[in-house]
Amino acid sequence: MRYEKRTNKKGTDIYYSFIRYDKGKQRRMTRQQIRDRFGKNVTTEDEAKKCLGLLEAEQESEKVRVKKRLQWKERYFRFGELLDMYVRKQKKKAPNSWKNGYHYLSHYTLPYFLHEDRKLNNVATWHNYFDDFREYLEKEAKLVRTGELLSYGSKNHAIKSLNTFLRYCYQDGEIDHLRLCEYFEDHLLTQRTIDDVVTEEEFQKVEVKLLDNGHKLEADFFRFLYFTGMRLNEAAGISLADVYPGKINKKAFENRLKANDIKYQGYLLLMSQPAGQNRTIRDRKTMKVTRKPLKGRRLISEKHCRIIPITDHYLWSNLMERMRTQYEKLKNGAYGSNSSDYLLFDGFNRTTSLKRVKETYKKLNFKEKTWHCLRHTRGTQLFGETGDRELAKMWLGHGSDKVFERYNHTYEELARSKKRTGLKKDEHFDDWFFSQEDKPKFNPQDFPMYKNWQRVVF
Repeated sequence: MRYEKRTNKKGTDIYYSFIRYDKGKQRRMTRQQIRDRFGKNVTTEDEAKKCLGLLEAEQESEKVRVKKRLQWKERYFRFGELLDMYVRKQKKKAPNSWKNGYHYLSHYTLPYFLHEDRKLNNVATWHNYFDDFREYLEKEAKLVRTGELLSYGSKNHAIKSLNTFLRYCYQDGEIDHLRLCEYFEDHLLTQRTIDDVVTEEEFQKVEVKLLDNGHKLEADFFRFLYFTGMRLNEAAGISLADVYPGKINKKAFENRLKANDIKYQGYLLLMSQPAGQNRTIRDRKTMKVTRKPLKGRRLISEKHCRIIPITDHYLWSNLMERMRTQYEKLKNGAYGSNSSDYLLFDGFNRTTSLKRVKETYKKLNFKEKTWHCLRHTRGTQLFGETGDRELAKMWLGHGSDKVFERYNHTYEELARSKKRTGLKKDEHFDDWFFSQEDKPKFNPQDFPMYKNWQRVVF
């Protein structure tokens, strides 16, 4: 670890921050994390040296704790083979998310049952200790990085890793009877409420404030997530290859839109999402966008795609503006000939953008919201207003029906709350993208609040 002297943007406030190295990457403590840990900002070099010593001691202690947690690998070679079996099967079953289960299994489940005090190397007896395991998760289990107690969501992930491991052991004949550990109840989990819904008034004020502050990329992305309800990683990877004009070809989806009287300007045909772990999505060496299947999908193909209608006129106009820019780059071969490498929100940075949105919320005296709150908002509005579970599942890409009960309860609570409070042209691009009859009808006069930002010529 090391400390670093820093100043604020005006150069008047001097403070020290701390940087640690985790798996070859630098991770800087935020000022809020420093205040939470030491009770104040660190403003002198002497204070920085003392705090660095404490942090280094904590880091070494954490390394020892993690090492002890993984000692079962050295003690029980057979379980190393069973873990390899788990990984092999999970990679086939869940190619995008197998690492999550592997983490909980290797850091919580196996360390608990194979701890030197228990030495439960007979999997067939583990069901006798399920209650003890749940108690361990509730009172003792801590996050690997921060040392904080697990959330109930994480506890259930650990139980899921245990149950999946037991299923594979049963399939391979390691145990004769399959008994599964009970999950923690739903009411204990952190759930979204109406406080996480972005109201229309709030949405407009945040977007305009972002524009006024010169953050057009974040403002456009904010609108994009608000109307599409996409996951952050999916939305950040939207490219020239994903946007289509005209009517949706999938009849089942189109019929549900008609039944609910939902009109749209065009649509997204989403088949993949960025696979890169870096913050800027694009590989810095090749400048390409590596991709992986969507969440819950096995392959990148049209069969495993998702369709998202664009129902907002201004959003569609904005997407066309961005597509024109990327289309010019494609013609010049900036990133090669693959249109999926030309991102509509090119330059989007997760950390910087979220910081700007949070600053905007603070200036407006609103409760801070995350990007995922926009997805929660779209799900709440879509399912609450239509009641069409299948349409919402296809639109949002949910595989489970369970989440829609939460959306429905949130929408009903939101409706009751409102009652109580009384809340009252670029021709060359068009030739490439549109046929004449598909050309969208857009009237800038409909959006007077955005007149200073309207750059599209029709």
